[in-house]
Amino acid sequence: MPLNAATYHYHQSPYALVEQLDSGNIGQRHSPILGFAFDGFPIYGPYAYANGADDSTGYQQMTSSYQLIAERPANGPSQIDYELGSFAEDFEYVAGSGSLNEYNMAFVITPEYPGGTWAYFTTFDVGGSGTPLDGDVAFPFTVGPHYFGEVDQTIVGRNPMITVPNDVTFTFQYVVPAPSTISLIVCSLALTLPRRCRR
Repeated sequence: MPLNAATYHYHQSPYALVEQLDSGNIGQRHSPILGFAFDGFPIYGPYAYANGADDSTGYQQMTSSYQLIAERPANGPSQIDYELGSFAEDFEYVAGSGSLNEYNMAFVITPEYPGGTWAYFTTFDVGGSGTPLDGDVAFPFTVGPHYFGEVDQTIVGRNPMITVPNDVTFTFQYVVPAPSTISLIVCSLALTLPRRCRR
């Protein structure tokens, strides 16, 4: 989804980023860090040590513990118009049904954190071609409905410096500009023309 100055962010698992940083990994190695959440914890691709300690027993795909509900409430959107799984409310946390908790994370030992850390994992379904990274994402994708750690709300929406565990510092440029009246008028006019409105 485009933001200011052609900056992009994800609402689902960043499949293309995973392929770029860890191409071809279908469980033969530990996933790399893809980034850090606003609460400072690392976000990994889908694979971790199978025994939770080292690579001696191989690797496992970390899986979501969110499951589809059986049916939407009567006052919800029609399942004919919007298939089950189209909305976050279509999922419920079922403890123990996957390897991750309600925040989509686990306490793990990783190559970067040999002493262990809480970490988020991107979640993908095994489907389609039968390979874990076939592009089928699994809710909640990266971070669960809530952060595990505390997020300093004063830094969200600015150009902050966030210090994350292990003394790693990243600069986040997360600013969503308010649309100006002129851009709204131009967008409105452009909707009646064959071209798309661009900022």
